[in-house]
Amino acid sequence: MSRLRYNFITGLCSLSNTTLTLATGIPVNVSSPNYLPIGINPAPFTTTSGTPTNTEIVWVTNYTAGATTATVTRGQEGTSALSSTVWPIGTPYASGPTTQDFGITNMMLNGDFPTPTASGQVLKATASGIFAPAWTSPSIPATAITSGALASGVTISGSQVYGSLSNANISGSVVYGDLSAHTTISGLNVYGILSNATISGSAVVSPVSTVNISGNINATTVTGILSNASISVSGVSYFDNPQTVSYTITAADANNIIRMNTASNTYVYFPAVSPFIYGQQTTIVRQGAGSVTFSGSNIISTSSTINAPYLRAQYSVATAIYLGSAGWLIAGDIL
Repeated sequence: MSRLRYNFITGLCSLSNTTLTLATGIPVNVSSPNYLPIGINPAPFTTTSGTPTNTEIVWVTNYTAGATTATVTRGQEGTSALSSTVWPIGTPYASGPTTQDFGITNMMLNGDFPTPTASGQVLKATASGIFAPAWTSPSIPATAITSGALASGVTISGSQVYGSLSNANISGSVVYGDLSAHTTISGLNVYGILSNATISGSAVVSPVSTVNISGNINATTVTGILSNASISVSGVSYFDNPQTVSYTITAADANNIIRMNTASNTYVYFPAVSPFIYGQQTTIVRQGAGSVTFSGSNIISTSSTINAPYLRAQYSVATAIYLGSAGWLIAGDIL
C-alpha cells in the first residue's frame, strides 16, 4: 500500500456516502490498495451555504484520470464523516500534506519506508546518491575495534578486539581484555585476564604480577602466572628478573627466573609471609662473581648451612619451592 501525492490537486466537489463527485476531473489514476488523501472543506473555506463545518479527510481508493466520480473511504486520519454523510455541491477540496505525512512511523505506514523484518534492525542506505533505504541487522565489521562489555554468548571476529569479553567466542589477530568466564579465544596475540578461558594463539600474555592464567591454553608462547592451567605450548616464556643488589622474593617471581649479576656479595630474602601459593617455585642463578646467600626464617634445604645456604660458585643454580607451612625448600648447587 502506498500513499500517493500530487501537486495542485484542488477543486469543488460533492460527497455522498462513498462516492466523491468532482466538478472537473483530475489527471491522476488511483487503484487500491494505493490511495490519495484529500481534505474535504479544508480551512479557511466554507460550504456554499456559508455555514462553516469541520474538515473531513477521505482516502480516494479508486479513480480513473479525467473522470468526475471516485470511490473513497470516509473519516480518515482522526477526522469524522459529516453527520449527514453528504457534502453538498460546491464544497471545496484539496490534496496536501497532513500530520500522517511526517515522522518515520507514519512514513512506514504510508509505504515511504520499508518495514523492518526483525527486532533490533537499523535503517541504512543501500547506495550513495540513491534513495533506496533498507533495514538490516547490525554486525561488527572484521576490521573493527570493539570496546566495552559484550553480552553472553556473542561471537566476534576482527583484526583487533578490546573489552570485557566474558562468555564470548572470539577470533582475531589481536585480542585484549578481561577474557574470563569460559571465553573461547583464537588469536595470534591474546592479552589480559585469562582466567578460566579456552585459548588458542601464538602468544598468550597475562599481567605477570597480578593474574593467574588458568583454563585450557594452546599456544606457542605463554607468559604469566600459570596456575591451575592445562597448557599445550611449543615454548613457555618465563619472566626474567635480573638483579645487581640484594633482593626480596615477590609474587612476580613465581615460576620465573632471578639472575643475581654482580661482583658484590648479595642476599636473596625469603619473606615469612610468602607471596607464593603452595607449589609455586622460583629459580635463582648466580650469574656474577659475587656470592649469593639465601636468608629467611623458614628455609629448609639439604645444605650443611641450613639457615643460610648459598650458591656454590659463579653460574650455580638453585630452585626454591614454597611448601606452605613447611617453609621454603631450596635445592640445587648450594652449600
